[in-house]
Amino acid sequence: MTKNLVISQEEKRGSATFQVFCFTNKIRR
Repeated sequence: MTKNLVISQEEKRGSATFQVFCFTNKIRR
């Protein structure tokens, strides 16, 4: 149970970082 919770948190963090990455790429262009 705890493992799943940690994994979900990691996924949320990863998706957030990915969104920021795409956002910075758009600004650079």
